[in-house]
Amino acid sequence: MAAIVRRHLTSRPDTEASGQLLSLARTLSSKSRDAFMSELEEWYADYEDVLKEKHAGKDGNKHYVRPRLRAAYFSLKRFAPWLWTYEKYSDMSIPNTNAGIESLNSRLKTTMRVHSGITADRRKKLLENFIATHY
Repeated sequence: MAAIVRRHLTSRPDTEASGQLLSLARTLSSKSRDAFMSELEEWYADYEDVLKEKHAGKDGNKHYVRPRLRAAYFSLKRFAPWLWTYEKYSDMSIPNTNAGIESLNSRLKTTMRVHSGITADRRKKLLENFIATHY
């Protein structure tokens, strides 16, 4: 989610509102749902007028001045119900980020790339061995 927000706002935002939203998004994995959502609501209260600001375009229609900021904010709002699934099911020991599985996928891809010329049968055995040693 932080990457989605960064993609909308860039890594060096040009407005104060964008910078504060990006900073807030970077704290997703370290805050509880309630704490994050209350800070997001505070941010919205501070910058509601910035989000709703429009101007007349060349076509005569009104357009939002900061569509990328709006997209970043509404992405956070839209995906909020699923971002803290690990809190909802705390008995299942779900991690709060997907870094562990991404690391495993990266090692698997590297292993497969190193052994790119092997036969299909050996590739299958390599995958079975990799999975068996990592689970």
